[in-house]
Amino acid sequence: MRFDSNKEYIVRPAVKADILAILKIENASFERPYSRSIFEKLLHHYPYCFLVIEFDNVIIGYTIGIIESDNVGHLISIAVCPSRRREGVGETLTLEAIRILSELGAHKLRLECRESNLPAQKMYEKMGFEFIGTIFQYYGDENARIYIKILK
Repeated sequence: MRFDSNKEYIVRPAVKADILAILKIENASFERPYSRSIFEKLLHHYPYCFLVIEFDNVIIGYTIGIIESDNVGHLISIAVCPSRRREGVGETLTLEAIRILSELGAHKLRLECRESNLPAQKMYEKMGFEFIGTIFQYYGDENARIYIKILK
């Protein structure tokens, strides 16, 4: 996918060597970031939809999706470097996760989003996700909005 006239964004599967770059993005994005060991376990168990996006050979975002036992895809996490937000990077990652999870048999996708994260909510709604409810204190200090998207 091309966002810049001279450089290309590349979405690819994450590998263990990417964990430090992913942690840097995670720590810049969340007050309660996942640990290195959590990312290593997620990469080990769910390599099929643990993706990174690069620009000029630098990782600028990641997403992790899984398929749960009822064939529902779950977008566990998505984060983009603060300096690269609102450029379509998160949308590109989400679209690729949707494609992969759909190909693997998911019939719908769900995700949680902080109530205060209005830009992400706007992106998900633009992409056809529907708000279905709230999980109170999901993040400990804040509620989560639950979104689903029916996959065709």
